[in-house]
Amino acid sequence: MMRSMIQLSLVAGMLLFALSCATAPRSSSSTAMLRHFDNALTLSTAVIFGRMDEAKGAAAALSAEGPLASMPPESERYYDAFHESVAQIAGINRPDVLARAASDVALRCGDCHLASGLGPSFEVGRPEEASSLRDHMRVHSWASARMWEGLIGGSDLAWRAGARALSGQPLRPQLYAARVPDEGAAGQFTGRIHDLGVRALAITDREARAELLGELWGTCSGCHELAGVH
Repeated sequence: MMRSMIQLSLVAGMLLFALSCATAPRSSSSTAMLRHFDNALTLSTAVIFGRMDEAKGAAAALSAEGPLASMPPESERYYDAFHESVAQIAGINRPDVLARAASDVALRCGDCHLASGLGPSFEVGRPEEASSLRDHMRVHSWASARMWEGLIGGSDLAWRAGARALSGQPLRPQLYAARVPDEGAAGQFTGRIHDLGVRALAITDREARAELLGELWGTCSGCHELAGVH
C-alpha cells in the first residue's frame, strides 16, 4: 500500500514537472504552428514516460497536419524529411527505439526552422537547486525540455543549459533507494543520465545531439519503468 502511494505521488509530481518545464515558443506563430508545437511536445513527454500509445497518437497527429500553406520553398525538403521521420514511429514497439525516433523528429523540426529562419525562440532561464528526489526530477525534466528546445530552435544556449543541469546536479542514491525495487539498476540509470549531461556539453554537431537526446529519453523511460512511473 505504501509503495503504491509513493508511486502515485511520483506519477502526479513528474507529470506536473514535465508540463511545467516546457515553454511555449515566444515568436509569433499561426494556430497551425502552435498545434504543431503542442503535438511535438506531447510526443517528447510521452516518450520519456514510456507511453507508447500516446506517443504514436501524437506522431499520427503530426503526420496528419500537412505542410503549412505559408511554408517558404527552402523549407520544403526539410519538411519532407520531418514527415518521413514522424511516419516511422507508427511501426515502433520498443521504448528505446521510440526515444531515438522521437529525438530525430525534433532534429528534423529544427532543420526546417533553421532553413526558413522562422523557427521559435525560447527563454532559457536556469534550474533550481535540487535537494529532494522531487527536486531532482524537476531538474531532469527542465534539462530535457531545454535540450529539446535546443534542437527544435537551433539554440546552442538552450542545449548547453540543459546539459549543465544534468551534469551539475547528480542524483544521490539515498534519495531513491527506498522507492525502487532494484537500487543497483536505478543507480545505473541515474549515473548514465549524469554522464549524458557531461557528454552533451562537448557536442556541437546537431545530428550527434539528436542521438544523445534519444539516448537520454530512452534512459529516462527505462528508469521510470523500473520505478513504476508512467
